Amino acid sequence: RLGRDESARNSVLDGLARGPGSADLREILGDLADREEQVQDALTAWREAFRISPNDRLRDKIVKGERELAAGRDYDFAATPHFNLRHDGDLDPELARQVGDYLEEKFRDLSDTFRHAPPQPITVLLYPNRQFRDVTQAPDRIVGLYDGKIRVPLGGMKRLDPAAQRVLVHELTHAVV
Repeated sequence: RLGRDESARNSVLDGLARGPGSADLREILGDLADREEQVQDALTAWREAFRISPNDRLRDKIVKGERELAAGRDYDFAATPHFNLRHDGDLDPELARQVGDYLEEKFRDLSDTFRHAPPQPITVLLYPNRQFRDVTQAPDRIVGLYDGKIRVPLGGMKRLDPAAQRVLVHELTHAVV
């Protein structure tokens, strides 16, 4: 939670070396992998945690991870200094660049405003509309989501318009706060 994922990973791995049957540590290991866009590794850790100690929270993480993995299997990747962007290959590369540039600009603004900046790159997933609904299970009225990753449907857009900018900055605010 403090954003020191590498230190957390080392502590979790040390804990698992001492007590490999800890479902809690395996769940945290999965959470760390998921934040690093290693969804398959996250699923492996969560499934093992679920095997040890089944519960609804882990079941939900597994189901959502499987949906995300299926939807994003062929996604393109781009990185900026503060963001890892994954997007459908059909998304206009110029739009993906605009999103990255806009988020970088707003990251600086929000970091200054809140006097805080997340230490890890923030994952941003740009979906076609249907895949956004499939992965997030969000109702139609939801136009963006932050659940540890910024998720936004941009299906059919050719340029970043003011409505999309508002959604992006709203979700980015959640990530910074």
